[in-house]
Amino acid sequence: MASISGSSRHSIQIAANLIKDWKRSEAELVLGKLINSVDKEELELLSFELKKIIKEGFEKKRKRSLLKILSDRTSELTADCTYSTASALSPEELALKSYEEMLEKLKEHHIFQWATHYNDVMSFIFKDLCSKGKVSNQNQFDAVSNLFYDHAKEICRRGTEFSSLNGLEPQIVKSKALGGFFRFLLLAVQLYLRQRENASTVEEARITWAVCSSIVKGVVKGYAAVLSWKTLFENNAWIHALGFVKGSDASVLLKEAANAVGKEHCFSTIVPMLIAFELVADKSQDIGFLTPSLSRVVSGVSPFLEVTMTPALGVNTHEVIVSCFFNDDICGRWDLDRALSANPTVCTACLDKFVNDWIVQNEKNEVIDVSDVKGDVAHAHDTAAVIASKIEDRLTTIIEKSRKGSLTRNYAKDFPLEDPNHRQMYMVERYTVKQLLESVASKTGVHLWCSVRRSGKTTAALNFGDKSNSSLVIFQTMDNMRHQPQYTIFAERIESALRDGSPIPRDFFERLVSECQMSTAYGDEDEAKRIFIIDEYESLFGKLGAMSRRDEDLRHLVCLPLLSQMVSFATKNLIIFMGQRPDAITYSLLKIN
Repeated sequence: MASISGSSRHSIQIAANLIKDWKRSEAELVLGKLINSVDKEELELLSFELKKIIKEGFEKKRKRSLLKILSDRTSELTADCTYSTASALSPEELALKSYEEMLEKLKEHHIFQWATHYNDVMSFIFKDLCSKGKVSNQNQFDAVSNLFYDHAKEICRRGTEFSSLNGLEPQIVKSKALGGFFRFLLLAVQLYLRQRENASTVEEARITWAVCSSIVKGVVKGYAAVLSWKTLFENNAWIHALGFVKGSDASVLLKEAANAVGKEHCFSTIVPMLIAFELVADKSQDIGFLTPSLSRVVSGVSPFLEVTMTPALGVNTHEVIVSCFFNDDICGRWDLDRALSANPTVCTACLDKFVNDWIVQNEKNEVIDVSDVKGDVAHAHDTAAVIASKIEDRLTTIIEKSRKGSLTRNYAKDFPLEDPNHRQMYMVERYTVKQLLESVASKTGVHLWCSVRRSGKTTAALNFGDKSNSSLVIFQTMDNMRHQPQYTIFAERIESALRDGSPIPRDFFERLVSECQMSTAYGDEDEAKRIFIIDEYESLFGKLGAMSRRDEDLRHLVCLPLLSQMVSFATKNLIIFMGQRPDAITYSLLKIN
């Protein structure tokens, strides 16, 4: 299974700019060359974008010509992908069969390559499912969910077995698997948000929501089957994805979770909220159709999930916020005050008697005590009806205010800079960065990547931290990442060597890279080339320089041998130092020497 290269993305962007400048003949040449030059698998992944730009950007004659070129090449592909049972399969079944084959190729040849192959394949599947007529009933959505359940379960099992057999510590094995789980969910959410933004009808928005819900449900169930629900709930970094799941799917998913861990808080608080969203949406058939647009976990002693619903077609400006405390009973009113500061329409929580009395006395009508839901589906539907009623009342009030010219939505809240998990959902794919990384991947030596803080270096490196077509990418950071210990192994081993003060072995750096590779990536040791990325590299050279000044012996026992081994490694591989200061290496080497 191919992935979409940076040069292909670049060609599409050039064509779009030419169309914008009314240079249609030049744009036609660029797209024609692209269609005829890429291989058939990459063309299949690009087909939706190509059809869109051709249909929207050209007049009738050029449009017909380009669509014929595209059709001729894609027909070659479909001719190669015939099934012996094709006559017995419906179009929907044929589509599911093709998705299954794509996922199978990912599992066998491109496992865990999230930023490249998984991103491109999932994007194709998501857009194909959302296109008119691909899925129309719950059974088909359940089939999609089962497809992703089987895939997620198998790749998680393979990943954990690979890590365990190679002697990794259980903590690293778990952290590595959870990292893949978060990336898989993030792909589904990002695709949903992009597709939602492009929806032009209520039906398109409805299907987009249902497709995202089915995929998230399948992925969560798959990883839970291998890692256990207990492991998933020990880290709530994935809970925000539940905000984009439909109530009918969440009811099944979280009921299974409640039975497995013996705790019903997540079901009792989140499921009624999501069912209420469906109830409200089912009553809307116009431009006021509300779907989830923001979802985030607000951390604290008692974390809570905050979901924002806005009109899917982006015509109106109103929003509805619902918060729910999914972890434990609320025993202090200060936790509720924190959630209520965002002015939610409803806040669901399991309350103790003291807090419940305080709610009644202070007429906090937006707070709903769901302690008596206790994992019961029927009771969850009853509670959802109450939540839906409050949402509808709030919508009536908001619409009345907006008619009077009042601003009812805080747009700045849509992009909370202080929440890194939330920011990831709105990352923009930059083909120029992909081109840069593809060009660097073919080189050896030492490269320096410097820019100001918060410019996207670490995010780009983590996204590039997949096994490329010819190289194995290994990401490490000198920064403190307590919740992802697999990315700090290099820093810990260097600090340990400096503290110990003994002469490092001649293969110290080579073995250290192999250990980092085993802890962060999936691939064989005998890869043609490895790309070793060190983030916050100033800290590395700062520590080497500081320890050399403190102890003269360390200069000759650790620091200089380490630098020599890094140079030797870079003759056949690639080292990328990432940071802010381009002079950190020179300054530190002067201190060491």
